[in-house]
Amino acid sequence: MNKEIIVKESARMFYEAGFKTVTMDDVANQLAVSKKTLYEVFGSKEQLISEVLEDEFEAIQNQFQQIQAQDLSAIEELMLLRKYIAQKFNGRQYQACTFQLQRYYGQLYRKIFIAQNHKIVEELAQNFQKGLMQNIYRKEVVPRVYAKLFLELQNSIKTGLELNKEVDAQYSFADIHSDIFIRGILSSKGLEKYKQLIQDK
Repeated sequence: MNKEIIVKESARMFYEAGFKTVTMDDVANQLAVSKKTLYEVFGSKEQLISEVLEDEFEAIQNQFQQIQAQDLSAIEELMLLRKYIAQKFNGRQYQACTFQLQRYYGQLYRKIFIAQNHKIVEELAQNFQKGLMQNIYRKEVVPRVYAKLFLELQNSIKTGLELNKEVDAQYSFADIHSDIFIRGILSSKGLEKYKQLIQDK
């Protein structure tokens, strides 16, 4: 069986039921292959999870590239990045799966968490630089510093609320916070454009 198919189907199962909950037997049964075949391809469940996470990270990178390829203003681009990050990382099911990943596969979690954060900071910093060049972000903005600050504040919101029980409040608070942050970095020209974009939505 094609390795890519195994990775995609495993990802679906992991994100629906949880990284700890889904076993190699479950994956093998779902794909109608023997567990022996599965282990010959991946070696261990940890290796399968690692490849699922790497595939997920590549998808995130591709999404960022698609947003940047649309030739939008920095504000429009930032709004799309903000929406994607919120939808991707703040959902109830994603949070539950991330909790299992962090608890039972800590080394893999730290690896992907660091890589994701680095990529998000990189994309935000590029956006902030673009906004400065377009004179729609305040001249005081230091791209990489502000990108790290934005992400650290968003991550603190995730860890500050109890998993699952307050995820709706978390999503709302994160959205309010990001709106305040964006308004704070905009020049007067940028703020007018931002208000117009919100009104036109």
